[in-house]
Amino acid sequence: MKITQYQNQEIKNTPHKIDVREMYNKESAQAMLMSLKPGESLKPHKTPVDVFFFIVEGHQQFILEMKMKFAT
Repeated sequence: MKITQYQNQEIKNTPHKIDVREMYNKESAQAMLMSLKPGESLKPHKTPVDVFFFIVEGHQQFILEMKMKFAT
């Protein structure tokens, strides 16, 4: 088992300008640790993958837009 310590991970340069660190990256999945200070937020954006959030502390507000296509 590989242990990854967040303190040793480089802060990624993102358009959101928040603390984002890559904790796991394989073909099948990725895990990023995001730390937001009070008043910081993610800019509205689209993601090409499924995303989940695990909130440890604080309050959150999400704006979610889903477009689903069904086979006919």
